[in-house]
Amino acid sequence: MDQNKLLQARKRLTRGNKKVDGLLFSLPPIKACLNCSSCASACYAVKSFRQYPSVRNLWEDNHRLAKHGLGELYSDLVDQLAKEKQDLVRVHQSGDFISQDYVSMWEVIARKFKNKLFYAYTKVDHLLDLSYLEALPNFVLISSFIDGKRNFGSRAYVDELVKDHGAVICPATLGEDVKCGSGCRLCMVKGVKVAFVEH
Repeated sequence: MDQNKLLQARKRLTRGNKKVDGLLFSLPPIKACLNCSSCASACYAVKSFRQYPSVRNLWEDNHRLAKHGLGELYSDLVDQLAKEKQDLVRVHQSGDFISQDYVSMWEVIARKFKNKLFYAYTKVDHLLDLSYLEALPNFVLISSFIDGKRNFGSRAYVDELVKDHGAVICPATLGEDVKCGSGCRLCMVKGVKVAFVEH
């Protein structure tokens, strides 16, 4: 099987790891982020992208389809989700929404799989219309901004977000031994302002 066919046959969603439960979908860091100027130099996903060729190849191929083959990407995702018992899907372990058509694809997928909970962190909620995703009961968007301020920083900065803006601190970033999606589901609750201590 040649490399292109191998990539096309690959599952688009990967299984969670020791830190994150559920299924994960990713695009390349930085180049698949429309608004990363404030965090590109500290992007946590860059290390995995550079270190693991299989990760890089999958994320790059997902990106190629997200830009030039949405029909194929949609089919691959639907086929995989239909077979998966896992009910939690993180959209973008790395990357972000890259176009309005791409946003619409995820809306259609979430409507199709009402029994699954989708969630995504985003910095483009002011650049793209994400209102249709936000309106879905099974899709939670976590903005990387809380009242115009980024939702991550030093402990002192995050404490101010808690005090002044009603944020809740992610326990994993406080050093607690919790797994996202099973040990903690703060990010999977609509309306919760989650803040993250940089670590």
